[in-house]
Amino acid sequence: MRFFKFAIIAALIASTAAVAAYGSDKDADKAARKVVRTAQKNERKVTRDKCSLSKEPIKVLCIGNSLTFHGRYDKIGWKSAHGMAASKPEFDYCHMLEKMLRGINPESSLTSRNAGRWELDFYHNSPETVLEDACEGKDIVVIRLCENVPGAAVPDLEEKLGEFISYCQKGAKRVVITGMFWTDEAKEQAIRNCAKKYGITYIPINWIWELHQDTCLPKEGDTLYDTDGKPYQIEGTIFITHPNDAGMEKIATSIFNSL
Repeated sequence: MRFFKFAIIAALIASTAAVAAYGSDKDADKAARKVVRTAQKNERKVTRDKCSLSKEPIKVLCIGNSLTFHGRYDKIGWKSAHGMAASKPEFDYCHMLEKMLRGINPESSLTSRNAGRWELDFYHNSPETVLEDACEGKDIVVIRLCENVPGAAVPDLEEKLGEFISYCQKGAKRVVITGMFWTDEAKEQAIRNCAKKYGITYIPINWIWELHQDTCLPKEGDTLYDTDGKPYQIEGTIFITHPNDAGMEKIATSIFNSL
């Protein structure tokens, strides 16, 4: 009889665990479907939007991390000096965006600045220290950051990002901001909140990651070109989560269409 009772209890526990696991799986599937639906919605929006810039020449500054610019770093197999994982400088999103802008006016120009140390430690790297006077005289500043903000610092991201945006607004006529390339809802929400609070355009781009990994990420063995223009192959997985030429073009198009 005692064994029978134990068997019933064990069966009940197993059944409860199975139900819980099933519920957990259903919740996970529901969340995943929501992410995909949001990504599809964002893709439709940024591809449907049309650039509304006038034909006047403009000066643009793109502020970002390794997706925007990363100097040569042979230690990790990166022998180039432009937006990481693009095959050549002209195929990173900054150069592609500049080409699009020059299609409106050949006198328009774009410069880039790496502000990676701000996102890695914004407690000890102020916007003033990282940017200096880079925003001065710019018509548009594009902020393309936050992937590398450490998890422990995310609760303070909205406040610190707001300070960053405010500093950019002091020098530039207009500031816009992209969302995350790699999906991270907590960081994305902080970006959206700041965009709303400071009245700047928010440009989602993580739909590229969610919907187009098969075509927009590099693969081991792909050919890149080093700072001397010589070809080399991607080895290892250090930077293959960065966008390739096709991914960079989608980022550039998303920004351009939103201006």
